Amino acid sequence: MVAHLLGARGPVLAVSPHLDDAVLSAGATLAALVAAGRPVTVLTVFAGDPGPALSPVAERHHARCGLGVDAVERRRAEDRAALTRLGADPRHGALADAVYRRRADGG
Repeated sequence: MVAHLLGARGPVLAVSPHLDDAVLSAGATLAALVAAGRPVTVLTVFAGDPGPALSPVAERHHARCGLGVDAVERRRAEDRAALTRLGADPRHGALADAVYRRRADGG
């Protein structure tokens, strides 16, 4: 499959569900596509802000992992830096990751 992608022409859109998924799971392929002259854009879907207040689940997750209130922005910055280093154009969607979403009742 990679050989076929490298031999094709035109831009590539890689869709990544979460921050750093594209770099960790397909980074070498993305870099090879860029090296072959293909413009590569990576859209990370669930990269939006968590909202004004963290849910109890998100608070526990942040505490357990030692994350600050700016964790999502720091992860977006890391993702941008890594993708840019590969030569790809990073784009971040506005949907919040699952740990930051709330049900209609606020839970």
